[in-house]
Amino acid sequence: MGISLVFALLISTPGYAQNTQKVEAQFQAWLQNDLWPEAKRNGVSKRNFKNAFKGVTLNWKLPDLVPPGTKAKPERKQVQTEFKSPARYFNPNNVNSVVSSGRKLAKKHKRLLERIEKKYGVPGRILLAI
Repeated sequence: MGISLVFALLISTPGYAQNTQKVEAQFQAWLQNDLWPEAKRNGVSKRNFKNAFKGVTLNWKLPDLVPPGTKAKPERKQVQTEFKSPARYFNPNNVNSVVSSGRKLAKKHKRLLERIEKKYGVPGRILLAI
């Protein structure tokens, strides 16, 4: 069974629909009972508050949304390099390769980079870095 079919079956079940309605009602109650008083204390008019939140509902596609009455999904292991030690970025082979490529590009596009720098004030080395 395809994922979209399973999802369609899941959201078409009465329990799911009732739960989403219940959670939406809780969200709207939170807006009125918690957020509105805080906004009022900060000088927001009721009219502006209503206009700002007219039609606002929960975004059920948020990956970390855990509605009341449901369990959080197990945390996924992060595999992006940004979430690990930066040593991989600074590996001498990688750095030397990038520097070498940058020097070749600087030489190849020297005139163009000079024109850009003269016209827009952006140094060529910055453009190469980007």
